[in-house]
Amino acid sequence: MQRWVRSLLLCALATLALAAPARAATAYGDEKSGPVMLNLKGGASIPLYVQGGDRDNLPTSGVLQLELGFALDRERRAYLVVPLEAHIGVRSTGNDAASASLTFARLLLPVGFQYDIPLGRSGLFLSPRISAGYVAYITRGMASLGSASISAEGTRHGGVIAPELGLKYVVNGRFNIGIEPFSLPIFLLKDDDDLRVLIDYRICGYVGVNF
Repeated sequence: MQRWVRSLLLCALATLALAAPARAATAYGDEKSGPVMLNLKGGASIPLYVQGGDRDNLPTSGVLQLELGFALDRERRAYLVVPLEAHIGVRSTGNDAASASLTFARLLLPVGFQYDIPLGRSGLFLSPRISAGYVAYITRGMASLGSASISAEGTRHGGVIAPELGLKYVVNGRFNIGIEPFSLPIFLLKDDDDLRVLIDYRICGYVGVNF
């Protein structure tokens, strides 16, 4: 009788041990429906600091980002992310007699790492992220006085580093709805032989899908 009890207990323990990974995999699978993440983000980028200049001379820019992410673990919480991004801003001053305008565009091609920290079992995740990569800074300025006008344009190249923190809600493991209330892109631009630093505060909202 005791041998039967011991045998049943051993079988039960073996079954539990084999079932645990399956239960964990099912739970992980319930969080995200696939290892690939695709998000479309939009928002604003506000100048905070301009080395050797006045931040008020730069306009707040609109932000559009297409983010592609690939899960690095079976829990689908650690991601390699590729956030392709564009900023466009316009600033103009003056009147009918004299006016000036500045238009700029930033094209960002970074690569980063993101980790989704689950907040209970509600589908909410806290998403810290760090990314770094290439930026092209394209500017075009124009000034006019009466019938005379002058314009200048140029492109500077450099790098960008961006620490970020977001909050994401995953619906049925498939759809993402989120906001990134903290993002601090730091631009390092080559200006002739000098390195110029610009810092923005950026806020974005987004929707996306996991597959």
